[in-house]
Amino acid sequence: MNGLKKLIATLLAVVTIWSIHTAYVRGKANIYYFRAESRLNQWAKNDKIKDKEDYQKALYSITLAHQLDPGHPHYVHILGRIIQWGIDFGFDSDSKLPQVKQYFLSSTKLRPLWPDPWIDLALLNDSLEGYTPETVHYRDQALKTGPYWDTVTSGVIKLLLKHWDVLSNSDKALLNKELKITLKRNALLEDAFYFSNQYHQVKRVCNILKSLLLINEQSENFIVKRNCAIEEK
Repeated sequence: MNGLKKLIATLLAVVTIWSIHTAYVRGKANIYYFRAESRLNQWAKNDKIKDKEDYQKALYSITLAHQLDPGHPHYVHILGRIIQWGIDFGFDSDSKLPQVKQYFLSSTKLRPLWPDPWIDLALLNDSLEGYTPETVHYRDQALKTGPYWDTVTSGVIKLLLKHWDVLSNSDKALLNKELKITLKRNALLEDAFYFSNQYHQVKRVCNILKSLLLINEQSENFIVKRNCAIEEK
C-alpha cells in the first residue's frame, strides 16, 4: 500500500511539474506572439513596414512563438501573414510564398472554423495560380465560416471584381450580396471602391450599389455619392 501511495505521489508530482512547464512555455510563446502582432497591426495601420529591421524583429518574435507552441492556430497563421508582408515590401523572397500557403493551410487544419486563414488562402492562391477551383474552394470556406466577417467580405469583393470577366452568374449574384453588406459598414464600402478603381470596375460597382439603394438613400450615402459622381463626369 505504501508503495502505491508513493507511486501516486510521484505521478502527481510529474503531472504538476509538466503542467507548470507547459504553462510557462505557452505564456512565453504568447508574449512573443503579441510582440509580433503589435508590429503587424502597426504595418496595417500605416500600410507599410517601417524598415527591414522592423520586419526581422516581427519575424523573429512570431517564429519563436510558433516554435514554442506549434499547435497554436493563431501563431502559424500570423507567421504566414508576416512573411507575406515581408515579401510584398521586398524584405523577403518570393520563393517563400508556397511556404506561406502551407502555414495558412496548417492554421485551417488546427482551427477549421476560423475565417481569416481561409480568405488569406483564397487571395494567396489566386496570386499564385489564378482564379482556380482551389481558389474558389478557399473563398467558399471563408464565406461558410465567416459570412459577415469584414476581412472575408473585403477579400471576396476583391476576388470577384478582379475576375469579373470570367465569373459565373452565381458569382455575380454573390458580388451583389457582398456589396450589400458594405452599405452598412463604411470601411468595407471604401474597400469596395478601392478595389473597383484598381480593377476598373467603378461603373459596375456604382450600378450595383444604386440598384440596392433607394433614391433618397443614394443622396444620403456620401461614400457612394462621392465615388459615383466622379465616374459620372
